[in-house]
Amino acid sequence: MKSAVFRRGICVFVALLAASGAVWRGSKTGSMLSTYRRSPAKGVDQSRCRRVPTVLLSAALVTVAVDARSADVPPACNRIITASVVAIEQLYTYNRFGAYNPAGMMYALRRDVVASQDIVSPSLSFKEGDAIPARADEKADALLAGKVRLRDDKRPRPLVLRANEQDCLKVTFTNLLSPTLNGQEIHKDPETRQSIPLDSEEPSTRHASMHVNGLDYVVMPGEPKMSTQTLTDATGTHMRAHLAADGANVGRNLSSLAAPGETKVYQWYAKQEGGYLFHSMAAPAGGEGDGGQLGLGLFGAVNVQPKGAKWYRSQTDAVDLQRATTGRNPAPFGGTPKINYEAKRDDGTPLLNMLQA
Repeated sequence: MKSAVFRRGICVFVALLAASGAVWRGSKTGSMLSTYRRSPAKGVDQSRCRRVPTVLLSAALVTVAVDARSADVPPACNRIITASVVAIEQLYTYNRFGAYNPAGMMYALRRDVVASQDIVSPSLSFKEGDAIPARADEKADALLAGKVRLRDDKRPRPLVLRANEQDCLKVTFTNLLSPTLNGQEIHKDPETRQSIPLDSEEPSTRHASMHVNGLDYVVMPGEPKMSTQTLTDATGTHMRAHLAADGANVGRNLSSLAAPGETKVYQWYAKQEGGYLFHSMAAPAGGEGDGGQLGLGLFGAVNVQPKGAKWYRSQTDAVDLQRATTGRNPAPFGGTPKINYEAKRDDGTPLLNMLQA
């Protein structure tokens, strides 16, 4: 048994050397392979070993060929999950003692954001607390940038998006950060409600993005490849990369950052179950503590669930719970409510199911 394992180990070692480009035939100066050929270990069948590198090398060539053919073929999306996300400036507290960050930033779903002040223009107007347009609007977003906040019934917290394995996630991202950096900002103390002037601790960069770690960038089937860029390196090798989903501005790559009021579309493929963090790469450093936009709150996660999984809210209010209740369970279940997890509101939006079809 030990001799058989040893022979197999020798064969694998020789195959790896051959696949990495080593010369099988001997040379004048000699090599590990030629030395091995002249002085084989006792009991090693060279005829068997010669067949191993040929098979492995052929398999490697086949793999490269397949990869080359499929490099520009978009993945088959089981579903396309869409989300409208904005980046906003949002004051948030750290603890029950009232410590807070006046320069806070965060991602939020577009539907959870309202105007933070009265806004009047010749073509558009908003009152403080009015919902912003449900879809990205170039004129409205340019007017709203820096003048929005979370709805009163929403808490500042990191954004979590979800998808299942083999789903594609299409995020319409709008930068609603202020286009100018204020040297001094006036905030109300959460406890005393007094107005306090504070120096701005935000990074000077006003662009923002969503850069996700671990998900594949993708051009959706049937869409024009406007996000595909051809690069040429010093050796003339052409590389095709879908850079519009990168959420960064690196080297000679196409910039996928969004200016204040601008909208970008990021498209990712959820290949494997797991948690994938995202953050803004527009200002990875600077501002308070030199932590950039990430340190001020522009971060979140994409949770990829197993294929076929359904997602339901873990918390809800009494009104929505009552709407989803269809009756009571008999004993011995103590009269607990029967829940219709697919119940919807009058406008068709789901009560508990987190995915709106």
